[in-house]
Amino acid sequence: MSRSSHSNRKLPKPEYFSWLVEYKIENLKEMVSSVESDLNGVRNSKKTEIEKASPERYDLEHDYFTHMDCLNEEILQLKEVEDISKKLAVVGLYMVVETFTKQIMKCFYQDLDGKTKKKKLHTLHKWDVLKDKLNVLCGLDLSEISEFSVIDELRCLNNVIKHSGYVDEKLAVFLTWKDDIGKEIDVDKIELEKFYISIPKYIHDMAEKINDSFIKTE
Repeated sequence: MSRSSHSNRKLPKPEYFSWLVEYKIENLKEMVSSVESDLNGVRNSKKTEIEKASPERYDLEHDYFTHMDCLNEEILQLKEVEDISKKLAVVGLYMVVETFTKQIMKCFYQDLDGKTKKKKLHTLHKWDVLKDKLNVLCGLDLSEISEFSVIDELRCLNNVIKHSGYVDEKLAVFLTWKDDIGKEIDVDKIELEKFYISIPKYIHDMAEKINDSFIKTE
């Protein structure tokens, strides 16, 4: 499919895509916030219980220390649940990126049968394939899309979370992780807010640049 044949394509609407992305992200933010709020409530309850406890209230001193150990262990488990929630948020955010990238890229495959279209779209989860397709189909350099670096970090972080759990060379390229290569992911370093802000900008700019490439070929 040559670039000159795209003048009859149905053009993507940047505002439409970014609005949908923002809606999806807002739902995800609410879920993460709800989980954090619930965990904080339970954590504070456990801490209050520890603060109010005293050996005199127990028949045996051993029972007091056993109870304290259990409460502290529960607090640690709450942190583990919180970490899992944050990791799942990263995976969910990158799913949003992949889903809407494919939605935008559908405009190139309108004339294909369903099976062929699905096959071509499926390969776009591979970064190099996406870069090549954008360059060939509309002369677009993926790295020139707004917020590319942040989305690339999200992609690498997503891959690490899903496959190993340890910072690899690709993730260590980014400032936040440069000193952590070979170490287990420090969940406290994950900046969800940065991704919340960057994803809609990235998707909007991708749609807009593809839109512009179509207009230039008319």
